[in-house]
Amino acid sequence: MTTPTTTSMSTQTIKLEKGENWVSININLDNNSIYKIFKNKPLSDGDLIKTKNNKVTYNKKEGWIGNLRTIEGGKMYIIYVSNPMTLLLKGTYIPRKGDIQLKMGENWFNYNDTNKEIYKVLKNASENDYVIHKKFRIYYKDGQWTQNDNLTHFEAGKGYIIYSQKEFTHSLNINTPTTIAQMFEVENEKEDFILPEKNNTIYYIILCIIVIIFLFLFFRNKK
Repeated sequence: MTTPTTTSMSTQTIKLEKGENWVSININLDNNSIYKIFKNKPLSDGDLIKTKNNKVTYNKKEGWIGNLRTIEGGKMYIIYVSNPMTLLLKGTYIPRKGDIQLKMGENWFNYNDTNKEIYKVLKNASENDYVIHKKFRIYYKDGQWTQNDNLTHFEAGKGYIIYSQKEFTHSLNINTPTTIAQMFEVENEKEDFILPEKNNTIYYIILCIIVIIFLFLFFRNKK
C-alpha cells in the first residue's frame, strides 16, 4: 500500500509472505540500499531479490551476494523470503502512469494505479501475448484473454510479467459506461456488471414506475 501525504513525502508498506512475492515499488526511496531496507529483518540463507537482469542472495556469513545493490522506485521485483516480514519504505511518491509501454518480449511491469481488469487494459493485445503473476498465467488467444480466477486484475503494489509479441502502448485510462445505452453495449463479457452509483437514480425511478403499474393492475382486477 502506498500512502501519498500533503508534502512530497510518502510511505509504502509491503507485507512479504513466506515464499515468493511479486512487488511493485511505487515511491523513490530516500535510502534505497538493500542492506538498509532489510536491516534487522528475519532473513535466512537463500533469501533472494531479483529483477529481470540482476539478483542478490542472502548468506548469513557473507551478507548479500550478487549484482543487485539497490531497490529502485518505478520497478518490479521478485522477492523470496523464508520468513514473513513487513517493509516500511519512505520516499517521494511516483505519479500514476497513464500508459503501459511494452517492448517486444518480456516486460517486468510495476503497477501503481487503482485495480483494473487486465482484459480491459490490454484489449489490443496480440495472439499468444501473456501475463504472469507468481504461478498464475493468462494468454491472449483467438481474440480474447483466457480466464483464471486468480489473475483477473492489475492490482496496486503488485508486479507482473507481460510478454508482448510487439512493441505497443496500452492506455490505463479506461472509461466506465455512464449511460443505460452504454451499459448494454458490452459484448462477450462473462462477469457480473455492477451499476455505477450515479446511475442508480434512473433505475429507482424505473422500478417505482413498474411497481405503480403493477399495483394499478392488481387493484383494477380486484374490482
